[in-house]
Amino acid sequence: MIDAYRPDIWHDFFVVTGGAAAALAGLVFVAVTLHLSAVTGHIGHRHRARTIVASLGQILIASLIVLVPTLDHVGAGVALAIVAGALLYETLKSTVQIAPVLRRWRGDPVARTIAIRTTVGDLSMLMGFGGAIGVVAGYGPGLSLIGADMIVRFGLAIAGAWLLIVAVGDESPGVPTLR
Repeated sequence: MIDAYRPDIWHDFFVVTGGAAAALAGLVFVAVTLHLSAVTGHIGHRHRARTIVASLGQILIASLIVLVPTLDHVGAGVALAIVAGALLYETLKSTVQIAPVLRRWRGDPVARTIAIRTTVGDLSMLMGFGGAIGVVAGYGPGLSLIGADMIVRFGLAIAGAWLLIVAVGDESPGVPTLR
């Protein structure tokens, strides 16, 4: 049997991921605020910013949930599943809104990048949601799946934040838009 919920052995991991997610989310908020009209006026930038901030927020909240010392596996698992489910819903809703852009993935390198990152992120979130269900059940890889999901999405958030800032800074007539 694999212990689905052993927060004691994961303590340091969740302290680091929660702190790093909070710091990066703050930086992304500042960057988006400084370029608000460019981000909100471009469907691709808006989608990227929304999913980055949502992912980082979910990583922070999930880390805080695991660090609550009085939660048992059922309470923590239910809370983790609710947070993961809310993120998955918001991200899929954003993906539906950007679907016309994603359909151009074969001929448009910008759309292809967004499509690949969105697909990888969505699959990772499903893995994290599965981990939360495992925590509720008290069996399976539980926190290992949640941790793997966080690592993947944190990497996507770092790369996405960089791409967002570079793209917003490079807005010019020669840069393809995704309206």
